Amino acid sequence: MAAVNLASVTTMTAYLKVGDLTTTGATDLLTVASSDAYKIEAIFLCNNDTSNSCTATLELSADGSNFNFLAKELVIPPATTISIIDRPIFLKETQIIRGSASANGDIDYTITGTLIE
Repeated sequence: MAAVNLASVTTMTAYLKVGDLTTTGATDLLTVASSDAYKIEAIFLCNNDTSNSCTATLELSADGSNFNFLAKELVIPPATTISIIDRPIFLKETQIIRGSASANGDIDYTITGTLIE
């Protein structure tokens, strides 16, 4: 297991991951596989409930086991989309983004960027 050497990249592929956040504790949204890297260019959270606010939490692990918050109990108004990052971030092998919400199925997430192999 070695981090991707960006000078010797063989493949760069557009990446899009979408889904719903749940209340069942923090769920892994993106786990970087061995010898891969991701350039994450956007993370969006959308409250698809048209009448109730909902909170969302996103966490990032740099080592695969210890987590820091990207957003903690962020209140998202009804029918609103929020951008979580305003600049790209790079993730390397074993790094993880995980998330949860205060209501099942109310928060949709979108993660987009480039898979670097």
